[in-house]
Amino acid sequence: MKLKFNINKKRQILIIAVCLFFMAGIVVGSIFARGLFGEKIMDILPESSFENGKMSFLPLNEAFLKNVFFSAVIWFCGFASFGVVFIAGIIFLKAMSYGYAVSIVIRAKGLGFAALAFLPQAIIIVPVYILMACVAISYIKEKNFNKIPIKRLKREKSRMFTEYVIIFASAAILIFLASLIESCFVPFFIGN
Repeated sequence: MKLKFNINKKRQILIIAVCLFFMAGIVVGSIFARGLFGEKIMDILPESSFENGKMSFLPLNEAFLKNVFFSAVIWFCGFASFGVVFIAGIIFLKAMSYGYAVSIVIRAKGLGFAALAFLPQAIIIVPVYILMACVAISYIKEKNFNKIPIKRLKREKSRMFTEYVIIFASAAILIFLASLIESCFVPFFIGN
């Protein structure tokens, strides 16, 4: 029972750490958007890009490929023992881009518009990135530091790899659904 408690506690700490990296990235991205870089972007953007609620959204295939790319990179980092550093960097940079983009849209169109425009990402894609990062870090830890007897080693590694592939496939399906919502339904509700 104590072993199970330790495993759950370690998983909770891992999820909290990944979420803190993500939140730190959002804060840094928002600070960049509020600072000098944000002023330059607001000056560069043409007024017509935000008039009458018109905002361009990516087509389904581009939205899906853009979003699944980061999940795939996180997944592939799970195969390297030094992948934890890259996973943390990817999560931080992706969160920084979200914080920056949301801050720019809020300044241009307001909070309600930004909330509706980024809803699929906030509800589906961001949790998928966070969970993929946690799963990849756990996979690295299990693969490199698990003390499995030699007889069961091959079977255990095969089972862990199969679970890892299934989790990535599930993440890709969820990202596809979010991309479908982002490219087809959100522009309809916003009025594009």
